[in-house]
Amino acid sequence: MTIAEAIEKADALTPNGYTQNAKIEWLSRLDLTVYNEIFKTHENLPLAFAKAWGVENWNDSTSYGLGAMVVYRGLLLESLKASNTVEPKDINWADPEWKPVEIDFEGYGDETDLSKTLLIPEPYCHLYLKWIETQINYQNGDYGRYNNSLQAFRDGYTDFRNWYNNNNMPLSRRLRFFR
Repeated sequence: MTIAEAIEKADALTPNGYTQNAKIEWLSRLDLTVYNEIFKTHENLPLAFAKAWGVENWNDSTSYGLGAMVVYRGLLLESLKASNTVEPKDINWADPEWKPVEIDFEGYGDETDLSKTLLIPEPYCHLYLKWIETQINYQNGDYGRYNNSLQAFRDGYTDFRNWYNNNNMPLSRRLRFFR
């Protein structure tokens, strides 16, 4: 789902007078939360994030050609090799010809392209609509509807987080033993 689609669908479901920039800010806060609490705590960034950052020709195959970018352990790895294709399992991560570029999501602003893909994938992208509805109800002071929409959002967010945790390897942390 793109930013424009989320705003358009949310406006159709919950008519309101809030500006597009306010809704973009709400979406930005949600995606920053998802990125920091869920995506950054796991080894591989998801396809949606790779596409949102403009990694072209991304697929799940194992071969990447010259100049390809690979997302691995939260890093965007840009191939500087002039060879043919590279198998990710064969990459020597200490090789200086692989240059890791740490990527960080900074949210959306007023100048953000509205066709940018949001981070939460299908079938969980309905969370954006619930989030905007929740923010509208809160800003309107309609706390009964706010509580209902917030609970529906939290249920969906928990489902998404659980699905992501079950399908992605968390970052490994070094164990320290104390004597």
